[in-house]
Amino acid sequence: MRIIYLLFAILICITGCSRGNANTNSSFTTGDANSDEPNIDRTPVADEKFAPLSFVKWVEDGTHGLRKGRTFDNFIYTAQYKPWPYIICEEQRKEEIPDSIAKKRLKELNGMQYVDLKIELKEGGGELLKYKLQSPKEYESRINYFSFGMQKDIQLIEGGDTLPCLLFHFERVYNVAPYATFLLAFPLGKDTKADKTLVFFDHGFNNGIIKFFFDGRDIKNVPQLETL
Repeated sequence: MRIIYLLFAILICITGCSRGNANTNSSFTTGDANSDEPNIDRTPVADEKFAPLSFVKWVEDGTHGLRKGRTFDNFIYTAQYKPWPYIICEEQRKEEIPDSIAKKRLKELNGMQYVDLKIELKEGGGELLKYKLQSPKEYESRINYFSFGMQKDIQLIEGGDTLPCLLFHFERVYNVAPYATFLLAFPLGKDTKADKTLVFFDHGFNNGIIKFFFDGRDIKNVPQLETL
């Protein structure tokens, strides 16, 4: 993971995307991708400090508003908003992180905001990109889209600003997994803790425009990372 984010820093000047339109007829869900009802826990924790493993668990708990799911037919789309300390915890994967390492990495991550987007099959196995293929050519087309074309179909709406997807990485799992994960990075807007909407126009599986709303209150409520 560390290599990927370092590559992000190198690629930031040469990659970008933009696309308008942000409507959808599908219902909005929060928390677990299969949940139909909002279930956000806004118990104040912004002043609390969590150890690395507990911090990761808190961020990934959908009831805290930073992990959102949408279901379309046989597809589950999950968006994980990633605060900077969360990325550090994911990279280190340790129960304790030295303060010097955390501060150094925070400086490197500053200037961008990060989201992971995961697409998976609700039912059935096999490789996601081979789902209901009509021909080998269609498989090649999907690989090309998810590797290179998808980036231009993603944006982050923040207040009155539409932020392009500056950095994009397709974490492809070959042959066995019915899912794919995409690492996304956007520039910082005027207010880093404002409401945000991730918008994805899915041309890969033709599921239209998919939106994930992140409430600014939940972003402000992220706890602090406890370091050594």
